[in-house]
Amino acid sequence: MLRVLPYIRMLVQASEQRRAMVRKLQIVWQMQDFDHQCWLGDWMQDLLDLDRGEFKILEFRLYYLTKTTSVDPGDAFGERIKLCQGPLMAGEIVQGHLSKRRGKLAVGVCARQSIRQQVQDVVQPRTGPDIKLFDLDLGPGHVREAPCRNKDTATAPASSDS
Repeated sequence: MLRVLPYIRMLVQASEQRRAMVRKLQIVWQMQDFDHQCWLGDWMQDLLDLDRGEFKILEFRLYYLTKTTSVDPGDAFGERIKLCQGPLMAGEIVQGHLSKRRGKLAVGVCARQSIRQQVQDVVQPRTGPDIKLFDLDLGPGHVREAPCRNKDTATAPASSDS
């Protein structure tokens, strides 16, 4: 996750400066324990502080696996950070975004292989000019695009209208 922070920051800044048309940027993260969110707080707040414009594109959904907390699932820290207890169902989340999408959609995934596979299984068959899948590998400095379903359609890095 920490490797994708520069990309998230770039998208938020580009949206604020009207260099990119980003309507929504949802960050979904699974952690083992609720207490792990404590070390996420500073960088999440920094990103939210960057996203002060009229559109407020950024939102976080944090999934935690253990039940050792007094925080109720569904609680929110502010209006743009939502907590969810239980495993991240990546395929279902992405399917929900695909079914409600209007316009272009870029899906980036930076996770362990099982979660990446769930996302790829849902998105890859639908890739094309309006839907892009970016597999952000966990290795240092490695970003690759997932192959496009339609071999005649080349995928390119997210443009200003993605």
